[in-house]
Amino acid sequence: MYRRKVQVVGGSTYIVSIPKQWAEEIGITEGSEVAVEKLYDNSLKIYPVSGKAIEPPSSRLHFSCEESDEVIARTIIAQYLSVAKEIKITASDVGCKERILKIVGFLKSKVLGLEVVEETANEIILGIIVDFRFSNLLSAQQKMLKTLSSMFEDIVNSVLNGNMNMLSDVFKRDDLLDRLYLYSIRYITALASTTETQERIPPQLLPHYALIAKSLERIGDHISAIAKNLKESIEKKEIGEEQLVELEKFLREAQNLLVMMSRLSEKFDYPLLVEATGTAISMLNKEIELRRRLSHPTLFYSYIVESCRRIVAYSIDVLESLLDIAALVQRSLG
Repeated sequence: MYRRKVQVVGGSTYIVSIPKQWAEEIGITEGSEVAVEKLYDNSLKIYPVSGKAIEPPSSRLHFSCEESDEVIARTIIAQYLSVAKEIKITASDVGCKERILKIVGFLKSKVLGLEVVEETANEIILGIIVDFRFSNLLSAQQKMLKTLSSMFEDIVNSVLNGNMNMLSDVFKRDDLLDRLYLYSIRYITALASTTETQERIPPQLLPHYALIAKSLERIGDHISAIAKNLKESIEKKEIGEEQLVELEKFLREAQNLLVMMSRLSEKFDYPLLVEATGTAISMLNKEIELRRRLSHPTLFYSYIVESCRRIVAYSIDVLESLLDIAALVQRSLG
């Protein structure tokens, strides 16, 4: 940490010198222009407007292909989340490179902006082509909530209309949730480490936003699981009309809970949080009732009920994170 005394020049201008070592490291010389930005806690952030560019470094990976496909995929995703601009991958041989390309092809459906931009006999260069077009975290969260709501709606409509194709479309849509989730985490990392985004959020709030994104992604996983298991349950005639009616009611309530979560993320309202929490607790009790109604438990319907329970649990996690964010914001405002 550097300490400097404030000086006054001309009777009205306050000046503070900048550390020489820092200036030399980032290429600031006499006449260079710097930006001075006021942060949420009234501190100032200084960074160069021109001169030596400060960009996240390219990531370098090497795979022998003795690794499993999952390890290779997760390693690439980790570099994506680190806000790397490009990922340079070398492979032990041509066969290994072809295997990695197949994994990258799969990842493109899960990761927003991942593209192969260059390729040689044993090297693949992935470019991360995203421009953070979401102006703020709320935009990303609202898109996730809207997608989740549409998935609930389509499951209910498929139950009412007996349209199995609609159920298949629902669980395929989980890929979109994965893309939005990974993008959100990358964006949160950028907020914490770069000036690339226009948005500025107090750093102590960022973990809570990350928890919200993760919880929404997990809700999506379980909505997708409901669609898959419901399709199997209907096709195998494991589920009766009464169970479908009860499931429809539960899903409608879950969709309404998402609406309240969306409103809370836009503008925190304590009475609405109390109402949403009460709804979630009531739904947990109804999930217990759904289990009791199973006089002859069936495999796929049991999976559906378990997913219902987990959706409510993750929704409660979101509500808790929203409350934590509101408390921190209120505290920062004094």
